[in-house]
Amino acid sequence: MVRTRGKKKQVTYRLLTESGEELLTAVRRYDDFVVGMTSSESYAGMTDRAGVTPGGGSGSSGGGHPDYKRWQKQCFSLLRCPPDDAESRVYYAYNAVYDGRQLVPSGEPLMALAHGTLVASMHLPQVNTMRVAFPDPDAGSPLCSASYLTASLVTMEQVAAETSGEAAGSRGGSRSGSRGGTPPEQRRRGRRPHSVDNLQHAMAGGLVLLESRVPVWNQRTESYVLNFHGRATLASSKNLQLVPWQYVAPPSSPLNDATDNDSGAKRSNSTKRMPTLLYGKVDKDTYNLDYQHPLSAYHAFLIAVSVADW
Repeated sequence: MVRTRGKKKQVTYRLLTESGEELLTAVRRYDDFVVGMTSSESYAGMTDRAGVTPGGGSGSSGGGHPDYKRWQKQCFSLLRCPPDDAESRVYYAYNAVYDGRQLVPSGEPLMALAHGTLVASMHLPQVNTMRVAFPDPDAGSPLCSASYLTASLVTMEQVAAETSGEAAGSRGGSRSGSRGGTPPEQRRRGRRPHSVDNLQHAMAGGLVLLESRVPVWNQRTESYVLNFHGRATLASSKNLQLVPWQYVAPPSSPLNDATDNDSGAKRSNSTKRMPTLLYGKVDKDTYNLDYQHPLSAYHAFLIAVSVADW
C-alpha cells in the first residue's frame, strides 16, 4: 500500500505493508525524489533483488547486521526526474552517496522509466503510458548504462508505433513513427522489424522490459476502463498496470498464424498477459500496490513514485 501526503513538489510517499509496517519512504527534493529504507527486516530482500547498497557501496545485507543503525541513515537512492521543459520524460534511479553537502547519484542507473501519452483518436482524451527497463536480478543485475536503458525504452516505443500503425503522441521520447521506422515493403513481406530483434537480444542479455497496459474507451461511460480485479476502486489518472513487453505482430501481418481468421485474436491474447504491477487508487491519497517477480518492493515503489507528475 502506498500513501501520499502533499502536492506536486512537496509530495511525500510511504510504502506500507498490510499490517502497517513502513518499508520505504520518498521525499521530493527539488526535481528529484530521495528514497530511503525504513525497515530492517525488508533490507536484505530489497537490496539483494534491486541492487541497492548502503551508501552506494558493496555493503553486507541482512536485517541483523550489527551496523544497521549506521547504514539505515546511509541507505538512500535518488529518483532523478526530468526538468519540466525536457523533451524526453525519462526518470533514472541511482544509488546515492553523501558527498559532504548533499546526496549525489553513484554508479550506473538501477532502473529507467519513460513516461509518454498515447493518442488513440483525435476525438478521445490522451492516455498516460509508461515503459520500464532495469537489469534482471535473475541474471545477476548486470550493469547497464543510462544510454543503453534509454535506447531500449525508445526502441519499445518505435516497435509499438510500427506494429500498431497508429501515431502515438508523446510528451517524452521520440515521436512515434518519426524515426527508425520499418520500411513499408519490409512489413508487407512479413518480416519482423530489426528493432524487435534488438529488444529480444537485450532481454536475453539480462534486461527486464515492462510496458503499461492501455485501457479501452467505454462509449457508455465516456471514460477509459481497465480491469483491476477489485484492487482499484476509484478512478484516477495514476491508476496503472505494467505487463512484460512482448512483440505482437499487426493483425494483417503474415507473421500471424494462418489459422487466426479473427484479425483481433492476436491482440486479444496479448491483453491476457498477467500484470507484473498493479497500482490502483482506493481512497484519498491511498493506493494499492501489487507486484510480482522480477519486480522487488524497491522497483515497484519507484514506479509508483514516478507517477506523481501524472
